[in-house]
Amino acid sequence: RCAVCPWADVCRARQHGDPERHPRRPAKRSIPHHDIAAALVWRKGEVLIARRPSEGLLGGLWEFPGGKRHGDETLEQAVVRELREETSLRVRVEAPFLAIDHAYSHFRITLHLFHCRVVGGRASPRASEELRWVAPADLDRHPFPRANRKAIDRLLADGPPHWSRG
Repeated sequence: RCAVCPWADVCRARQHGDPERHPRRPAKRSIPHHDIAAALVWRKGEVLIARRPSEGLLGGLWEFPGGKRHGDETLEQAVVRELREETSLRVRVEAPFLAIDHAYSHFRITLHLFHCRVVGGRASPRASEELRWVAPADLDRHPFPRANRKAIDRLLADGPPHWSRG
């Protein structure tokens, strides 16, 4: 619509003879996606939560322990590895619980949660500031990232798995 454009006389695109190619839109940046495997580790009806380091993304908030899946490992392998690295616990995955898609400003995640049972080790905060065993009803007393809200709501509705109470 160069004929009616008030900028036609000074338009560089028109001067170069190709106004349809301008303005150039920047190429869309792809947004990285990460699969996060996290555990609902149970002991006597309580679930293990970890407080993130104060510095960094979501600093000081509580979360269900876990982390990014590496390479071609399965989500179950990732959650077992992450629990050993972050808490010194050896766990067995009992059942998948929930998958939650969540977007941050620079990346997206799918948070895959699994019900897990401790099979060895002693809980030690290796990658967090603190670990705590909490009754599901008390989870609301701890600030969690928004991505965890759906999991907490579902956990409160469903309750702990039957095998976790012993």
